[in-house]
Amino acid sequence: MVSRSIGQRLLEWVRTNTLGGAEQTGDPTDQALMAQAIQDPAQAQNLIAIERARAENILQLETARGQMRLRMAARLGLIGLGALLIVVAAVAFVMNRAASLRLSLPAAGTGSVTLAGTMLLSALAWWGKRAHTRRRSARTNEGNPPENHTEGDQNPVGAP
Repeated sequence: MVSRSIGQRLLEWVRTNTLGGAEQTGDPTDQALMAQAIQDPAQAQNLIAIERARAENILQLETARGQMRLRMAARLGLIGLGALLIVVAAVAFVMNRAASLRLSLPAAGTGSVTLAGTMLLSALAWWGKRAHTRRRSARTNEGNPPENHTEGDQNPVGAP
C-alpha cells in the first residue's frame, strides 16, 4: 500500500484545487499511483519495495538515535561521577588538613566550620562567575550599541 504524509496530501489538495488539477502539475495522485500499481504488477512490487525500504530506514534511524542518546547519557554520567569523586576527595583533603590544626574547637566543630566555609566560598565563586558573565554580555560593542530610549519614541514629551 502506498502511503503519503499529511503535508504531501495537503500540497496535492492545494495543487488540485488552485492550479486546475494534478495532471497539470505532473505529480501523480494517490489514486493514480494505485491505478498504476493495479495495472502493472512490476510497478506494484517496486512501490512495495520502496515503502519497505522507507520503513526499515526509519527503524534504523530511530535505533541510531536511541543508541546516541544512551551513549550521551553514559558519558554525562561518567563526567558527573568523576566530578563527584573530585569534590569528595577535595572535601576529605580539606577536612583532614583542618583536623590536624591545633585549634581550641573540638574536631567536629572544626570540620563543621571548614565545611560551611567551603560551601560559602563555592557559592561566592558561583555568584561572581555569574555576575561577570552578566556584565560581559551587557557591555556595548559594535554589534550592541548603547540605546537611546528617546530616538524611537513616538511621544518624546515625557521622555527624560
